[in-house]
Amino acid sequence: MSTLKLRVTVMGKRVHEVGYRLFLLEKADELSINRMEVSNRIQDGKEIVLILIDDEPEKVEEFISKIRRESPEPSSIEDVVVEEYQGEVMEIEKFRAILNTIQLSKIVQGGLQIIEELKGVREEVRETKETTLSGIYSLRSEIRETRENIVEELRETRGSIREILSGEISELKREISEIREALRREGII
Repeated sequence: MSTLKLRVTVMGKRVHEVGYRLFLLEKADELSINRMEVSNRIQDGKEIVLILIDDEPEKVEEFISKIRRESPEPSSIEDVVVEEYQGEVMEIEKFRAILNTIQLSKIVQGGLQIIEELKGVREEVRETKETTLSGIYSLRSEIRETRENIVEELRETRGSIREILSGEISELKREISEIREALRREGII
């Protein structure tokens, strides 16, 4: 059985960290491709995805057609260059195992980074809690002190009002007595 071996270079502004290798593996699985390997590379300062593929010509041509029409959602493709290839191409199951290891490593690294970030967030929350509680305790103390000051001022004000009213009432009583006395002298009462 004759096979078609190709080297396919996908170039673009964004072809790394977008799930491109998993996308290509999915497309190869749809066509039951037996030999394929994919790697992310930098070429002339640009991101590329390098695909080596080897299988029946119809399958390979359909694969190329699919990747020209479709790409992972966040990617940005500028060109797909197809060239003949003479070297060896690994079996797709070996590539799948390698890719699984790479992806698991990324997941673990991402998880560890999240854990570290959560530790920082936890520390910030603890510090914020302590600061907030300290502020609340301080505010409680200020409220208590203010209440005590207000109560004391009310007592002093009440005492002052009593003295003023007592003096006013005494003055009124004296004036009423004088008025009564004057009315008696005049014989009105």
